[in-house]
Amino acid sequence: FKSEKMAALESTPGFGWAGAGVFQKGKSKTLAVPMETHRSSRLKLCDILKSNGASGIVLLKGGDEQNQYDTDTELVFRQDSWFHYLFGVKEPGMYGAIDIASGKTTVFIPRLPAEWEIWCGKIHTPESFQLSYAVDEILYVEDISDWLNKSCLFSNNSDNKMKLHLMDGINSDSGLRAIPA
Repeated sequence: FKSEKMAALESTPGFGWAGAGVFQKGKSKTLAVPMETHRSSRLKLCDILKSNGASGIVLLKGGDEQNQYDTDTELVFRQDSWFHYLFGVKEPGMYGAIDIASGKTTVFIPRLPAEWEIWCGKIHTPESFQLSYAVDEILYVEDISDWLNKSCLFSNNSDNKMKLHLMDGINSDSGLRAIPA
C-alpha cells in the first residue's frame, strides 16, 4: 500500500513515474536525476564559500513566468539553470536559501489562490514540495522576511551581523542580468 504522501506526489506533474526526491521531465524521455545530486551541489557551494571565509545565508531567486508581449499568453517556462542546479526546482516564482555553515536548505513557494486550481490543476501542499525536492524546509514566499529575521537573530556570527549573499550580475552565456532575490 502506498502512503498518502506518495499518492499525492504521484499526481504531481512530472513525478508520477519518478518517485520521491527524483527530477524527471518525462517517463522514458529524460534520465531520473536524484535530488541528492542537487543537495551535493549545494554542499559544494557551501564548501567553496567557507573556504573563502564566507558565512551567513545564500538567498537566490528562481525564474518567473513570462507572458508573450502584449498578450495574456504565457511562454513555456524553463527554470533558470543555476537555480535548477542548486535546488532541482522546476516551478516558477520560487526562492531558495542555503545556510552556509550547516547546508540547511529552505525553499520558498508562492501561495496560490484557490482560483489557480480551476485553470492550472491541483495546488500542492508544502509537504509535497518538501518530499519532491528533498529539502530541509518549505515555507511560503511571504515568509522570507520573518525567516531572515529569525535566522539573523540566532546567528552564531561573533559580531551578530548575519551576512546575506545574493546573486547579481550579467550572465556570460545569455547576457541577461541576474536579479537579486
